[in-house]
Amino acid sequence: MPIEKDATYGITYLGDLAIIYTMTGEYDLALDKIEQLFNIPSWFSPNWVDMDIRLAPLKSLPRYQKLVTEYSE
Repeated sequence: MPIEKDATYGITYLGDLAIIYTMTGEYDLALDKIEQLFNIPSWFSPNWVDMDIRLAPLKSLPRYQKLVTEYSE
């Protein structure tokens, strides 16, 4: 279900989608989902993203670094 219909599990699904996009090399789409998640009050945080090894390929990207810095403040 989309996040609009299920706020509890929708966040998890968006996070999973970001991971899938990362694994398939769709980094811009992954970062779009991460940015969307950062704008929703939840457990999903820059610290969580930074520690998740499945998102490691994003760490060298300037947009990733900007997002983590911006939403860590």
